[in-house]
Amino acid sequence: MAAAGIFPKVAGDIVYQDDYNLLQSTIASVVSTYYNNSLSSVQLTGNPIITAAQLDNLRLDISKGYKHITGSNPAITDVSPGDLILAATWNSYKTFADYCVTNKDTIYPSQRTQTSASSDSLTSAWNGSHSFTTRFTFASSVQAEAYFNTQSRLRITVGGSNSLGSSKDNGWLSLLNAVGVQYYNNANWDAGGTITIVNQYGSNYYAENFCSISATKVSGTILDITVTINDADVGDPFVDENVNTDASAIIVFDHSYDAITVVLPTVSVTSNW
Repeated sequence: MAAAGIFPKVAGDIVYQDDYNLLQSTIASVVSTYYNNSLSSVQLTGNPIITAAQLDNLRLDISKGYKHITGSNPAITDVSPGDLILAATWNSYKTFADYCVTNKDTIYPSQRTQTSASSDSLTSAWNGSHSFTTRFTFASSVQAEAYFNTQSRLRITVGGSNSLGSSKDNGWLSLLNAVGVQYYNNANWDAGGTITIVNQYGSNYYAENFCSISATKVSGTILDITVTINDADVGDPFVDENVNTDASAIIVFDHSYDAITVVLPTVSVTSNW
């Protein structure tokens, strides 16, 4: 016979308060502690008879974590009042709760959505270095950690368009579109400090030109993302032509929603191109 807090259960085992509390703390470590989402279930005290309603609350919490990870609810028994709760039911609850712990750093694609954050563009002739910086400020370090723990991220897209056809313009068109889509994610946040997400250079006569995306974790609640375009080439041999290729940068929140939600930080653009 399995003692309190020990799984798996077999037919005839007594189910104790500690068994329920073990399951509750297991899923709470993911949904509440790691994702910072609210729970339906709570720890039991006073050795009560475990009710269908209490088990239902536990099922709802396990389902939230599981759907975030897999995209669908688990095949977990919904116990009704008066039902006999079988050992297999308790074991399945434990299996699904453990699955959420093991896979908590996973998000199913359908559990992502996108929300606009900031954007910038250059549509007239330009030269030299231009930096576009966006600051993201979370209300608390707990919300910041939870945002990235859910595998929410920041999506940065850089592109070029409307080249007038010169060698330099076409070089910038290729350079900007080669940057494409980049991400700042949980691994970046955990690493902290300042990182270079991408540094894309030109080629041939214009190898000095570059576009870079960098990110600085200023504190436990503040993140800066900077997109820099630099027409560093000074002319080959002596003519430093302007760039007539349009440049654009778009930053969006690519974040968890539905089963597990996040609180988005405030956005402020601190420098434009």
